[in-house]
Amino acid sequence: MRRFSNHLPSFASLHAFLILISLGGFLWAATMLSAAEPEIGPHTPLTLETGQGTALVTTNVLLSYDASLSRPSVRFDFSFGTDETNAPSSIPDAFSVNLQNPTNAAIALVLTADRTGVAWAPTNAGGVSIVSEDVQRRPIVSTNGTAGFDWQIAYAVLVRLPQELISTGVRLFLDLFDNQNGLGSLASVVGIRIISGGAANLLYLQSAAVVQGPYADEGGVIPDMVNGKIVLPVMGYHRFFRLRSDSEVVITRLRLGDTAVVLEYEFPAAVIALQSAASPEGPFIDETNAVVDVAAQTIRLAGPPQQRHYRLRANVRVDITGTEVQPNQLVLTFMLRPAVLALQSSAAGVGPYTDESNAIIDPAQRSVTLFWADSTRFYRLRSDQARRITGLRVTGANVELSFE
Repeated sequence: MRRFSNHLPSFASLHAFLILISLGGFLWAATMLSAAEPEIGPHTPLTLETGQGTALVTTNVLLSYDASLSRPSVRFDFSFGTDETNAPSSIPDAFSVNLQNPTNAAIALVLTADRTGVAWAPTNAGGVSIVSEDVQRRPIVSTNGTAGFDWQIAYAVLVRLPQELISTGVRLFLDLFDNQNGLGSLASVVGIRIISGGAANLLYLQSAAVVQGPYADEGGVIPDMVNGKIVLPVMGYHRFFRLRSDSEVVITRLRLGDTAVVLEYEFPAAVIALQSAASPEGPFIDETNAVVDVAAQTIRLAGPPQQRHYRLRANVRVDITGTEVQPNQLVLTFMLRPAVLALQSSAAGVGPYTDESNAIIDPAQRSVTLFWADSTRFYRLRSDQARRITGLRVTGANVELSFE
């Protein structure tokens, strides 16, 4: 099947030399000295695709910031899709993200992804290592051309810069290794920006002295994105709490102990409805006959075409990405961001549960595949939509789960 992608910008001299590092089955490609970078905005996707006639497809961007910025972090979303198979003794196509201090050339490895999964913040022998807790990530829906591949993953990522990389800017390298076996792969990164924060979070706790506010972020509080809870010390005075996030989230429970306050939260199930109006100013009303397919990310409205203005009503971040007017129906495509879907496991039914970082999730087929560790494990799904596991079987060296 044919893929489409944005063409990469041309570079007169992209890198001075290349380092290839083997890390437990992953192949890291770390470019080191760039002469130019593309002009991009936070919503401009950077796309890399194999089949360019070279073993390394690479680009980079310099992110500048004020030296007074408090605890800078790099925020981005990435998608990676590949038609590679998980064949033994083979080196598959691989996508890696690295950070470099442009002043002293110190480099840190953020992640690498291939058909076997993702390696996060691995040890960088002789270089800068990122503390694993400083790389927060959350699974999202694959976008920007990767959804059509046989295997794909996507994450929202936030990386707190280690001290060795803090300057007045940092260079973000994106490298796609092509084993040139004819099987396609594509990586896309969007939303690249520098932000300030007390910790690497995609979720912030805020508090105020009165319910009307003003509310301010609680510095030093790190949400537990895996177990959906926030723990902070007892303050000894009345406070009102709320959450600030890039998607709808609700506090579901608050427990007060002798020394700590524990807040539990969850991302509600996605609600998406098509609305229309006779003019851009409205009023807009729900199209009750519209059929919304969240899995396929399409909306179909039967009937002859009409002069109407459309928008989406949703409790998640969603964008209309395309429209097609057919003789007897209108078809709209949309993109969800972010969407949370991860497999968790535990040695006991009561927990604690942790994310299975190597689980291969296929949202279209509603299946999850991971290597069987030959030990008793209990599984559950972590998602921003209501889901349940419907089946489990062991096939060879893999565990296969189905869900709905």
